[in-house]
Amino acid sequence: NFDVFVHVEDREGGENFDTTNFVTGYVGIPLYLIMIFGYKFLTHSKGRTPLTADLVTGKEAIDREEEEFLATKAAKQDGKKSGGWFYRRFIAWLL
Repeated sequence: NFDVFVHVEDREGGENFDTTNFVTGYVGIPLYLIMIFGYKFLTHSKGRTPLTADLVTGKEAIDREEEEFLATKAAKQDGKKSGGWFYRRFIAWLL
């Protein structure tokens, strides 16, 4: 939608500004901001600073679940080649 800001003159010498394209392309920005600040206003919630945010609670459970998943995945792949024939033949070389 950057084309809205690039003014190209048409054959009659006037500028070609597409209002519909502008509105549909950029209505999401103010709508998004209205929804964020409306939520903050209605719920009276406050933002958190990085120093007060709790990023540690529940991490042990997540780490434990990840270890179980990786152990199960490794047990399933013991003795198998990674990926199927189609993946190895046609897709793996792209990566």
